[in-house]
Amino acid sequence: MVKNFFYIVPRLLIFSLFIIYVICAFFTYFDYFEPYFYPLHFLQGDVQVINENIMVGPYPHYDEIERLKKKFGVTVIISLLNAELPQERALLKREEKMAQKIGITVYNYPLEYFHVNSEHNQKTIDQLTVFIKNLRNDKVYIHCYLGKNRVEKVKSKLKEERLME
Repeated sequence: MVKNFFYIVPRLLIFSLFIIYVICAFFTYFDYFEPYFYPLHFLQGDVQVINENIMVGPYPHYDEIERLKKKFGVTVIISLLNAELPQERALLKREEKMAQKIGITVYNYPLEYFHVNSEHNQKTIDQLTVFIKNLRNDKVYIHCYLGKNRVEKVKSKLKEERLME
């Protein structure tokens, strides 16, 4: 009995440490949490056309960026992703590389995810509104992670500024 204990326990301990390592490695590699993967794609908002120059929606994958350029003529992407969050930083970097290959300019106006009504977000949305007013001749796609929470705040500001007409 004691012999089995000293045989099983160390192996169980080593195996447990390996499993813990694999789980931690999984959670630090944020590509697993891209919004178009299952089950997050069920939570994604839809791409919405606001007016002839402005569209809003979720984080676009490479194919979606190509479609936005070819079908809708999008020349500017405005990302609301917050680079202080590791997951969103990884997505933003990838998006910038993909958009550069396609010939689309990406601007980042980071909004806080958890404090959507914060003063920082209000200031950033005000700056974004001024920026959009200066892009009258460009087709713009504005997105956050899932295309719901932060995008809705921007949409309400655009409506208030009468940019949705």
